[in-house]
Amino acid sequence: MPGVTEAKATYVIRESQFGYNDECYYVSGSRIRSIYQDEQEAQERYRALEVAQARNAYLCEHEKLWDMDEKSLQELDLFVIEKTGQSILSDGQLEDFPPNMDDDDIYEFVKRAGIEAYRLVEFKETPFFYALWNAKEECYQMDYDECFTGLSYSESIDGVMKNLQYFIEDNDWDNILVIEGDIQHISNSSILLKQLILNTKGLSYCDASKKLTARRMNVGELAALNELLVDPFYEVRKLSIDEVLSIEKELEEESCEW
Repeated sequence: MPGVTEAKATYVIRESQFGYNDECYYVSGSRIRSIYQDEQEAQERYRALEVAQARNAYLCEHEKLWDMDEKSLQELDLFVIEKTGQSILSDGQLEDFPPNMDDDDIYEFVKRAGIEAYRLVEFKETPFFYALWNAKEECYQMDYDECFTGLSYSESIDGVMKNLQYFIEDNDWDNILVIEGDIQHISNSSILLKQLILNTKGLSYCDASKKLTARRMNVGELAALNELLVDPFYEVRKLSIDEVLSIEKELEEESCEW
């Protein structure tokens, strides 16, 4: 159509973060590694990253290979023998790749074994994401693992709202939440707020102390309350992919300082 510019696809490489449980390495989370506008460049970089990761990995300690049955391990070993003439299966475990195994064959092994350390994602249109924001603490909801802290976000509002229960529990809002101020000032819809107070067992307002108190309310009730507040205790924020990348880089830098 004349005058309409077709949106360029965006290609994102996500990098898995690994934790260790005294037996094997497992995927504890993931972050954006890099962003591309050129598909071929993204695919070539993705492939190179997978191969480099596999060459340097302890295959026997990868969670999928650690839990893999003997028949499947033997099939992977036969593939390596076919390509290099050497076996890497010893005592029921896969050892390092032979030096003469080329990149294409290692990439094929990675796909067969399902041990990808990266993921290449294509977005047909400009990507945006959604995350829950704690307005009081001025921070986003995070995903936590013993070995990883990452931004919790989704490609849709519905997707991120599925995490609201955890967000509320993490901040103890399901136990008690106190908001101070005249009821006319804490809400632009004071009539609706008063109706909510009347119809919600855990919600009360004290005229003397000017405090709205929410006790042991469920997710739906807290979400309804949040909608009526001038200063909501949480927000759903829309983030560009560059904003997500910036936040994740900060988290990565902080984790390196620990």
